Amino acid sequence: MSQPGTASGRVSSVQQTCEGLFFIVGCGRSGTSLLQAMVSSHPDVIVPIETKFFSVVSPGHEEVPDVSAAWAHAKRFWWIRELELDDARVIDGAQASGLAPWPAVFVGMLTEFRESHEKARVGEKSPGHMRNVPSLASWFPNARFIHIVRDPRAVCLSFLNADFAGNHIARHIRAWRNSIDRHLRYAERMPDDRYTMVRYEDLVRDPEPEMRRLADFLGLAFDPAMLDPSKREHKGFGERQAQHMTNTLKPVFTSSIDKWKTAMKREHVAMVEHALGERMRRLGYELSGASVAMVGARLAGSEAADACARAWARVTGKTKRRQEG
Repeated sequence: MSQPGTASGRVSSVQQTCEGLFFIVGCGRSGTSLLQAMVSSHPDVIVPIETKFFSVVSPGHEEVPDVSAAWAHAKRFWWIRELELDDARVIDGAQASGLAPWPAVFVGMLTEFRESHEKARVGEKSPGHMRNVPSLASWFPNARFIHIVRDPRAVCLSFLNADFAGNHIARHIRAWRNSIDRHLRYAERMPDDRYTMVRYEDLVRDPEPEMRRLADFLGLAFDPAMLDPSKREHKGFGERQAQHMTNTLKPVFTSSIDKWKTAMKREHVAMVEHALGERMRRLGYELSGASVAMVGARLAGSEAADACARAWARVTGKTKRRQEG
């Protein structure tokens, strides 16, 4: 049997990571963190802090000379540093993978994280990786993908209430639409044993049948611990994220499902349904029929305001400082 410290042992451990790897994806504020917490409650599974590895850390997968350079770049981001991984073991794992530098460092990082927590399986949860599914599926041919979907009215309300997401609803409508359009393509092109979807509402209303189905999809024996993530050992988020993740430390609850009906402006409900109505119906979300005058013009105005806000953020460099701080 290969020992972890030997070259053959590193190859074997990296293979174990790749063979059991899974990704949780979806539009932000859709319940990806809750699903991460529930799956991570399985005694054999660990899912780290959101790595944003291919959406932020290595966007475009810029050329780097080797895995050492890629890992040095990755550690510029605070959430990667919070993993507190051994540099040499990450690089050894990356080199053992036989992959190009960026995916190699990613799998080396997850292998070291899995080993340090003494778990058999490791997954990854980054909503932004929704756009990277084709590349991830190619690099990791045994990986499986779970896409979680939530009512876009609830998603937009959650974004608008967050202090980091921007206050123009057009941005959040666009994020949900892009995620769903990608989902429809992936669901058509990928085999059922590699890609599946779960609705947030189904998950929280009746968790056990959904978690049994997802455990079977991942090749895991269902464990009742998956139904109460409040008792999990590993939180799966950093201290800087704690205020946004407190709900994942509670037992599963349903009160957020219909919150939009009383907390969301009628104007915003109308804009969401105007822009996303066809997709909502396709996914089983009933429209409320909310209407306001000149809803298309209001949506266009929100798009313009958001474009200005994003341009200003690029000019001032606020996003980059926040990420690398």
